[in-house]
Amino acid sequence: MGTRAVVNYSEPWVLGFEFSRPEPFFSMGQADFEPTRDIYRHPDRQGQPMEMFKKIHDIYALGVVLLEIGLWEPAVKLERNMFSHASNPLAVQSQLIKHAQKRLESRVGRKYKEVVLKCLTGDFEVEDDTKEDLKLQQAFRHQVVDVIEMAASYV
Repeated sequence: MGTRAVVNYSEPWVLGFEFSRPEPFFSMGQADFEPTRDIYRHPDRQGQPMEMFKKIHDIYALGVVLLEIGLWEPAVKLERNMFSHASNPLAVQSQLIKHAQKRLESRVGRKYKEVVLKCLTGDFEVEDDTKEDLKLQQAFRHQVVDVIEMAASYV
């Protein structure tokens, strides 16, 4: 009999994207105009997406989740109308960025705020999203994962 692996859920890992979702495939979801779900989608992927999937789209979604964690509030509740009137995807992104800029630092610190903003803006100082994504993966690891890991080591 082989040994059974035990997963320790008290020690979560954030892994690279190379195994998460194959980039060369166009993700064909049904057109969805539901604001409560669009909040987590990169502006380029909302509604009827015309752009191919990029890893930066998943990084954006992570930024929304990190914003929720930092504010301890669901993203949909950040706006009075719960984003129900937001027909412009860039306006939703802009509002999320505004909440991160104005509210996160006093609650969870400057570094956490910067991590969230990097994810929401996609500003990783990488020229392009190449097929190998090596530059983006390295930048994400250094500017997001390592920063969160360092912060967690102080808790």
